[in-house]
Amino acid sequence: MRHCDSGTPPESQLPKGNPSRKAYFKKRTPIKLAAKSLLLVSLATTFAYANYFDAENPANSNDSGCPFPQYKPSWVDPLGNETAQSLDCYTHNTLVNQLDPNHITWRYYTPSEGIIWDAPAAISGICGRVVNGNCTGPDFANVIWPGKGNTPLIPAIPFLQDVDVCNMQQVSWVIPDTLWSDHPASGGLGPSYVANLVDAIGNSKCKDANGQTYWQDTAIFITWDDWGGWFDHVPPPAFYRGQIVNGQPVCLTINAPNGWGCGYVYGFRVPLLVVSAYTPAGYVSGAISGTTTYPPPKEYTHDFGSILAFVENNFGLGFIDESGDKGYADQNTIDSLGGAKVPLWDFFQGQYRGFTSISPTNSEYNANYFLNYYTNNNATPQGPDGDDAD
Repeated sequence: MRHCDSGTPPESQLPKGNPSRKAYFKKRTPIKLAAKSLLLVSLATTFAYANYFDAENPANSNDSGCPFPQYKPSWVDPLGNETAQSLDCYTHNTLVNQLDPNHITWRYYTPSEGIIWDAPAAISGICGRVVNGNCTGPDFANVIWPGKGNTPLIPAIPFLQDVDVCNMQQVSWVIPDTLWSDHPASGGLGPSYVANLVDAIGNSKCKDANGQTYWQDTAIFITWDDWGGWFDHVPPPAFYRGQIVNGQPVCLTINAPNGWGCGYVYGFRVPLLVVSAYTPAGYVSGAISGTTTYPPPKEYTHDFGSILAFVENNFGLGFIDESGDKGYADQNTIDSLGGAKVPLWDFFQGQYRGFTSISPTNSEYNANYFLNYYTNNNATPQGPDGDDAD
């Protein structure tokens, strides 16, 4: 296991691997160490784990939610004032604004439509015109869920089918059903679900136009959206809070490091597992050696914006917003050190190695079990509960 004070590459060194595909598996509440989480421990020891991966929390925003009337979003400003928002779509840019013009293919897999986990439906540029409650924008064709377009509920995991038929896109977001979301009382299927996704990529014989198999050029990021309410003895890194002017919070970016803390601020740590052909086995980003220091070293302090920035760097893209507005997370990642390092660089410093399968916790929970789950169990797809239900 590499410690944070050894094996550090030169400041200018980029990741050795240059993955042409990204698979971003977003899970729900993290499981603590228990019998059903041993598979995730196996993933961490076979590949890599981040010691400092912080969830960002919205600090102050004028944006609002999107066109599903059952959700009425509110925002809480730094003073604690709660303000109900309209149900208009978000109009800001996303990573898709960089992927599309550069012909980088993508798909977003959600368990169902009309839920908060159907994130693209909340973005006007992706959703397009709403007709009878449905998004009709051309980009929304890249948003996939079981049964979309009145198709059968087989496969229950469309991503697995896409990998099987060599249709994996260059960037994929994969959101779990609540039944394998790792949420309390979800039944413990989460680790086996993740194992099947990873194994499908690692064992695939499909090749890209450049002759590389999926395993040879894919980086997999497995994350959780929040910390699950568990105690964490490591406080989030300090952030710039802005100032109160005439009773209102104001972000004075001229005095803030990249304006950090005025749009998104660090919350509790959440797990991040990284899987690739260039990820050293058992590597821990930010492993502690000797006396613990706070705040943790910046180059090992990652967040969700780090994943955005990694994708941008890997495909040679620009920032989500090139106007100079640094309110987006991809321009505020601490681990970039002002551009000296590519965010998440340290996970890709190993020599190329073949894939090591991650078997499900129970052989019964194989890919076919998940692909046929809804039909065999007379079940209906549903997304993890919203954070407002926690």
